[in-house]
Amino acid sequence: LETGDRDRLARDLFASHGWPAVQVLQEETPYAASHRFPCSLPVFRNAFGIIQHSIHARDLAVQYLGPKAAELVTVLPLGRAATRRAPKTEARQLLHIPENVALCCTFGIVAGTKKPLEVLEAWYRGMRDIPGARLAYVGGIGADARNALMARARELHIDPSQLILTDRINDDDYELWLSAADF
Repeated sequence: LETGDRDRLARDLFASHGWPAVQVLQEETPYAASHRFPCSLPVFRNAFGIIQHSIHARDLAVQYLGPKAAELVTVLPLGRAATRRAPKTEARQLLHIPENVALCCTFGIVAGTKKPLEVLEAWYRGMRDIPGARLAYVGGIGADARNALMARARELHIDPSQLILTDRINDDDYELWLSAADF
């Protein structure tokens, strides 16, 4: 999805899941195909081990790749306290994000080291065919970075409503964005 190379995606889907996955790619969108058929089999085939941050991620690998995937996975939880998150529907209502759109978020203060223009372009290549898809930079952005992002979005003909640039936010709002995000 990052490169926009549909042929490579078709090869990766076939290698991981066979013709049913390629058929979804042909009949629907790259997002739909990769969402239903993760292309991680080559990673698992070539790895000595895999670190995942949740049991759920390990379970998904087993679901899609079979029980041997679990043998490669070490679950290493992220080192932060668990919080109770609002349901996605509630979070989206509070943030005024429609329930039926794909929402991709990047978190933290936007700086050049986070490659914000590259994030925008990757999101655009992967999500441009998904009606109403949104990209949110959550956590704060300076005027120069904001102007550069908006200029590049105009060049790509991205509807301004699809690009969300927040200021710095409090912990509660941060949790809402985490709950609302699809990616």
